[in-house]
Amino acid sequence: MSSNTVSIINNVTVYLPECAVHVTADSISYTGSQEFQPTTWEYFKGFVPTVLPGVILGGLALIGLIFFLVWICVQACRLRKKPDSEAHSEKDRLTEPFAMASGPGMEPGKHAPRHAILFIVFTLLLGLAVVGVSAWGMALSIQSTKDQIPGFWAVVDDINSNATAIQGYLANINSSVLVITPGLNVIVDEAATLVSLIAEEANVTVSTSDIRNTAQSLVTELGERVTRLYGNSVWTVTQRVQHTYRFIPIAIVFGVVILLTLILLWLGARMKYPKTTSFVVALYWTSVALLMFLGVGLLNGIFEVANDACRYSETYAHDRIRSSMSSRNLGLFDRVWSYYIVNTPISVPYADYITGAPVQEVLAALQTSDVDDIIQALSRLNTTVIQTQTGLSSSDAAAVSTAVQAIPTLLKSIVGLVASLSRENLRPIYLNLKVLACCTMANKVHSTWVSWTVAGVLAFVFALLLSARVISHTVVTARRRRVEEEEMQRAFMTSVEAFDAYHASMPPGQPAPSAQPPPSAGANHPSSGHAGYYDGRYNS
Repeated sequence: MSSNTVSIINNVTVYLPECAVHVTADSISYTGSQEFQPTTWEYFKGFVPTVLPGVILGGLALIGLIFFLVWICVQACRLRKKPDSEAHSEKDRLTEPFAMASGPGMEPGKHAPRHAILFIVFTLLLGLAVVGVSAWGMALSIQSTKDQIPGFWAVVDDINSNATAIQGYLANINSSVLVITPGLNVIVDEAATLVSLIAEEANVTVSTSDIRNTAQSLVTELGERVTRLYGNSVWTVTQRVQHTYRFIPIAIVFGVVILLTLILLWLGARMKYPKTTSFVVALYWTSVALLMFLGVGLLNGIFEVANDACRYSETYAHDRIRSSMSSRNLGLFDRVWSYYIVNTPISVPYADYITGAPVQEVLAALQTSDVDDIIQALSRLNTTVIQTQTGLSSSDAAAVSTAVQAIPTLLKSIVGLVASLSRENLRPIYLNLKVLACCTMANKVHSTWVSWTVAGVLAFVFALLLSARVISHTVVTARRRRVEEEEMQRAFMTSVEAFDAYHASMPPGQPAPSAQPPPSAGANHPSSGHAGYYDGRYNS
């Protein structure tokens, strides 16, 4: 794609810079230009399918958060309802090493099978991948904002500097026109005489032919348009994003993901602190939800909006501005648009082309000699000199004197304004804005979206595996506890039956042996409550 690639949509020229790798001329359509209405809700509703994957995954992450919060509450309540000795016994079991009681597919009381070892190794490797990708995403995001934001404000500074200069010239012209207005008729009627007087004072030769018509045309056309332009000119883009603070949200999101991942790698290796691990997993689901909502969802939507802005910013601005203008100004707008945006070649001075008035002719007439000489001549034309040389009344002479004293400022302002409004001075701003939208913003947002998406997906899978690890550990531990209780109960009952048989086989009158429970039914037995039954039965 060449640097001057253009596309014509509804008679509006769209410029595509060379760096716009995500937008082609073929992707620009009339239908798309009509749908690009970024100030309406209907436009953004069309991006629902774009952000939907991030919303769905973020919603699932929130479900994971809610599940683990409920899980923590249920586990805490279950342990609290049990007797102290039994609760402590279960706590000891929950903190046993992974090699004996944890992991999907593990049998109670046995060492971990190979697939369970592979599961935990894969989880650890995935966690390290999350840390690495998150660090990459954080660095890429910070670099992206470092490029985008200064680039944006560089364009804003360029706009502001030109706008400030133009506003200054317009303010001077506007005030000069207001000062000249009281003596306007006198100045126009006596234009030839006054110009000759100026030429005589400045010791220059000036042709006075057609000066009256030129002056009348200039004052009428320029006065009205300057007043309208100055009254509607508002350039107040001064808000800056702080260089340091803009990195904080990015650092917080990725920093939390990296920190929690490292903590879970340590906690999940042996599951020594299951309740703490459950709480950290719940926090981790929160960070995953942020990655999904902001990365997979929001950044993808911003990327699509940036591409649409690249495609249709000209058509949107053209249609919106033109529809807001009165019919008498449509010709002026079309000439301005053609000159600055379309870059149409013109055969007349651009000020004459845009205003429709002989601005350059008047300026040439006023600048036939050195400007400084004219200014000095005007400064000597006080009320007395004008009244003496022209025979005007004192009031008319005063009006003319006030007006001519304002002419030097008006002249300088017009010359400066004409220079500031040249295509060579303003068109680069338009081109830089297109590069900002089509390249800097779109490309950087896309690369940032890729990093956030990869980090988010890996973190989501890691959270799933850690969740399965916590749940599996708790379930397997509870199952093992039940198996051990059943085995101890069977051993206890076997001992009781053996003792009963031994007691029944003893000869009558022989003293019974000491009624002590067998070793298998000691005080540490989880069903030690049966000891009372035993003592009551054989010591009665």
